[in-house]
Amino acid sequence: MIVNAGLLLVNSLAAAVLLLAGLAKLVSPEHLRRALVELGARSALGTGGAVRAVALAECAAAGVLAVRPAWWLGSVLVGALGLSFALLGLVGAVRGSQEPCGCFGRPAGRPLGRVSVLTGFGLLATVAVNVWSGATPYEPAAGPLGAALALLVLCLVTNRSWVVPLVRPLLTSRARTNP
Repeated sequence: MIVNAGLLLVNSLAAAVLLLAGLAKLVSPEHLRRALVELGARSALGTGGAVRAVALAECAAAGVLAVRPAWWLGSVLVGALGLSFALLGLVGAVRGSQEPCGCFGRPAGRPLGRVSVLTGFGLLATVAVNVWSGATPYEPAAGPLGAALALLVLCLVTNRSWVVPLVRPLLTSRARTNP
């Protein structure tokens, strides 16, 4: 039971990260495209189409990871993406990248660097957890539900600059009514 809950948590978090990253790139591939060109990406890799293809792979990996019977396919996709995130982050850190990558829909966010490396290692750790657990099942509805909840939390944290001004008046009015 503990293995199931831990596996569900790890897969839900990884699926949320991949889905948010993928959807952001589908909507606006230009930020990552510019970051890749800054790092010296060849013309074919530094196009909006190539970025959107990676975005589709991220969304597909998130979907497959959330469905437990396909754990091996999800692990392969997540591993490949994790390795690419880590390598791009390492190259960005070494070359002193300045161009924001637009990760998670934040066009004014960080450039490729330490955060990308850590995200890549987190995704690789997800693969290790999945391989270690083997074919351990959990409830079929739990994967997509867990991923959706993790995505909601990740969106709220990532966009806290928008969320806090909306929530602050509710908190202050509640504090005044409950002395």
